[in-house]
Amino acid sequence: MTTMYTAIPVREVPYPHGLGKLEYKALENDMKRLLGDRQTDVDTNAARFWDTDYQTLVRRHLAPRFDVAGDIVEIARDALVRAEATGVLGVSYRTTHEARDSYTAALPPRPYHRPPGAAGAVDGWLRNPPQLYRDSAGTLSVGDGRHRLRYLRSLVQPTDPGFLVLVRITTDE
Repeated sequence: MTTMYTAIPVREVPYPHGLGKLEYKALENDMKRLLGDRQTDVDTNAARFWDTDYQTLVRRHLAPRFDVAGDIVEIARDALVRAEATGVLGVSYRTTHEARDSYTAALPPRPYHRPPGAAGAVDGWLRNPPQLYRDSAGTLSVGDGRHRLRYLRSLVQPTDPGFLVLVRITTDE
């Protein structure tokens, strides 16, 4: 197994296996109403992602959660700029622990208190980027961060599909 912190174009981010969980219960219920028993199917989510009804639910439920900290597009962009300055982006490590230790050691010291607003959101994305998994067949899936990634994708991909997103990828070998 290898792990690396890297950037990938938003168009290559895998579609979700479903949206909603404890803190997004209303979103989960609305997605179940929209997609039925296929709500957790990746192919269904990919096929319906750009439908007006799907996008309306993404924006209605995720905008209030993420917009409070600032523009998620700028937050993702700033986190990537800061990550690029570490010199360890794109370096493959044998273990997730080794990758996290090396990446974290290259970051500026963590503030004692999380900064408010966008600065705190940038620091949060920088230190805990969305986690993706690549299986032995090369297929990517989302482990953590699917809601951030869905909202970001819905805002940026139509105009900038090459927009780079900071992620952590763990690969089965």
